[in-house]
Amino acid sequence: MFRYPGDTKVIFIKRVVGLPGDTLVARDGRLYIDGRRLAEPYLHRTGGAADATRAAAPLEGTTMHEPWSLSAPYRVPARSFFVMGDNRSDSDDSRDWGVVPEDDVIGEAFVLYWPIGRWRGL
Repeated sequence: MFRYPGDTKVIFIKRVVGLPGDTLVARDGRLYIDGRRLAEPYLHRTGGAADATRAAAPLEGTTMHEPWSLSAPYRVPARSFFVMGDNRSDSDDSRDWGVVPEDDVIGEAFVLYWPIGRWRGL
């Protein structure tokens, strides 16, 4: 859980996929960290297959052209985290607005409650 970079009064929850010093890239619909494909069994599935992880496409008037789009390798800076939603095709995450500064992290999730059928402690 962290303060949303666009409005620090808003609390977001996303999965941390990149730690300081990690190099991330989206390639062939999958996420790679330091050249190794990340196993992501938690990804949202459509028709039984995991949704693809795509780089954020450039969009005029937004930040979706910055280095954190993952269209090219991106190194996570010190004291920052790269976060992504599990529903990669419909997620407002670091690909859109960049990394989360360490000082904006406020906690760790300990219960999964949505969707209801997946209710469990983490």
